Amino acid sequence: ATSFPEGGLYMNHIDIVNRLRQIGYNDTIFYKEHQGSNLYMDLPSIFITKVSIYKNLSFLEYLKKLNITFIKQSFPLKSKGKLSEMYLPITITGTLAIERSLVGLKTIICGDPIYIGLPGTIHIDEIKNKNFLNRINLKKDFRIASDAKVFFKNLLDNNTLSNPFGIGNGIKTNKDKNELVDFLKYINIK
Repeated sequence: ATSFPEGGLYMNHIDIVNRLRQIGYNDTIFYKEHQGSNLYMDLPSIFITKVSIYKNLSFLEYLKKLNITFIKQSFPLKSKGKLSEMYLPITITGTLAIERSLVGLKTIICGDPIYIGLPGTIHIDEIKNKNFLNRINLKKDFRIASDAKVFFKNLLDNNTLSNPFGIGNGIKTNKDKNELVDFLKYINIK
């Protein structure tokens, strides 16, 4: 449920639902807010978050008119077990797609994440009609899992830095800090 620049043309969930309705998918769509939204909730909450300006009563009412059913954030969308093969989640750029691909499951993505082209992901623009959706096999495919690992190896090998300071995640490590310091000097950040 993110709406930052990697969302591209699909930064708003209403646009995503309208796109699905446009291709003829008229069944119920289940909407689950991202777990991270809990950080932005005012308690007591009536299922409204401050994640973006779109999350207000008129936003939620409009989604209801589009045949959306809201499910609790506590409902687990796990990548394990038979339940994971019974639904096809949609995310803008979420890590849910990564987690599912690595175990051989499919996910619809809407934005332009760094992992665009990841095996197991289907970009919403690839879906031309509801028959395409009906033909998607939701069963685990171990070839997707294997290919996803190769995809990330090629994407990330020799392209990442260690993160000993815990920038962005708060998890500090004892790894050598010189690599990051040298990189920051190289790009002239002091």
